[in-house]
Amino acid sequence: MKILDILPYIPYPLDSGGNQAVFNMLVAMTQKHEVHLLLRVNSNYGQKCINSLKEALPSLTIHTCDERVNVVAVDSEQNKSGVKYTLSMRFFDYIRRSMERKIDRRKRKLESRMIISNIERPQSGSRKEEEKKNNILGDLVRSNTTLYNFLPYISPKYIQRVYEVTRMGFDVIQCEFYDTLELCNLLPKESKRIFIHHELRYVRNAIEMELFPEVTPLDTYTYNRYKYDEMASLSEFDVVVTLTETDKELLLKENPKLNVYVSPAIVKYEENPLTFTPLKREMVFVGSSEHFPNCDGLLWYCNEVAPILRERGEEPHLYVTGYWRKEKQDIVKSTGANVEFVGFVEDLHSFINGKLSIVPIRIGSGMRMKILDAVDSASPVLSTSKGCEGLNYIHGEDILISDNAEGFANCIDDIFSDEALQRRLSENSKKKLGQLFDSKRQSEIRMKLYS
Repeated sequence: MKILDILPYIPYPLDSGGNQAVFNMLVAMTQKHEVHLLLRVNSNYGQKCINSLKEALPSLTIHTCDERVNVVAVDSEQNKSGVKYTLSMRFFDYIRRSMERKIDRRKRKLESRMIISNIERPQSGSRKEEEKKNNILGDLVRSNTTLYNFLPYISPKYIQRVYEVTRMGFDVIQCEFYDTLELCNLLPKESKRIFIHHELRYVRNAIEMELFPEVTPLDTYTYNRYKYDEMASLSEFDVVVTLTETDKELLLKENPKLNVYVSPAIVKYEENPLTFTPLKREMVFVGSSEHFPNCDGLLWYCNEVAPILRERGEEPHLYVTGYWRKEKQDIVKSTGANVEFVGFVEDLHSFINGKLSIVPIRIGSGMRMKILDAVDSASPVLSTSKGCEGLNYIHGEDILISDNAEGFANCIDDIFSDEALQRRLSENSKKKLGQLFDSKRQSEIRMKLYS
């Protein structure tokens, strides 16, 4: 089977749960099929990542759309269309990208200053001041919501490139992630068209709106408009793939005629797994600031949960892994929470082992790889119900689950004071990981889709 996979970003290096999930599936696909990948290149670093991906997976054929403004495509295949990108076109494209970067940097700095000012301002205890404190997270969610701030830009050059590559005689063409959803109109109908929906966008938008300080008529209009567009585009595909049964049920509730197939991410857990280590009073949160639900979750913990723990006595030390922008670090630090940013960790499993893994995620859908990494590391897990959605873990038996600040704080105190509970959660969740997320079985589920 000749398969084309269209991704909006480069799934390498393996420094995030999303990259790991996509890469593991590509490895499985290339063992059974002839797999091609279409990627956009926007920087020299991006090209280096593609070169590294080729070395890691040499059986994968990679097509690119080079959108670097100072590069003229020399690949003969890219020049078949005969489209000429003049100097003036490249210049204006450079200006556009430069202005977008400057505006984004300025926005992040202003946002950081505003939120830090509100967090650090002494509270008078009045109802007005208390409401302002409670709206800090709501304002942050509004300024970062995907409802307005995450509309994918598709350049004419990329549209042309997608059109060319998809006409190369593929049996199956699959698009992954929301950014590629609108490409449905470019795909040839003689190929089997599949969309891999890692996160239902309208579900995420609805959750974010619930966290807004106030929902305006424009918010409601925009939400309904993009939800309609999302469902309409999904109906153009022959098959829609979700990572969890929960997402499948949500889609079929909106449109029972959709052909929805559940195919979870492939989890590669170690042959000789780490064993349980009694916890010190240390916790870890895995995730970068580039994925906003991570920012929201960490700030919710720091702003709502950590103060409760401080009032009760010793607040656990929280390590945060992954890349975090300085502006976001400054916001977190301004809360006074006992947090340390450690950046990229080479041996993540060993680092997590012996610490409590927290997943205070409030926004999104799909599957959280960070929980599976924690379980694989024999680390007990405390999560919100949204954070462990679709994983079939049971509260008190496999992990601990709480959706409110006081309950979350209670769970933290409970687990640090009870080594037997720590061991039970670690061993039960680890056992269930092997039962529910066997990599061979998950691979077979996806391969059936292509047969």
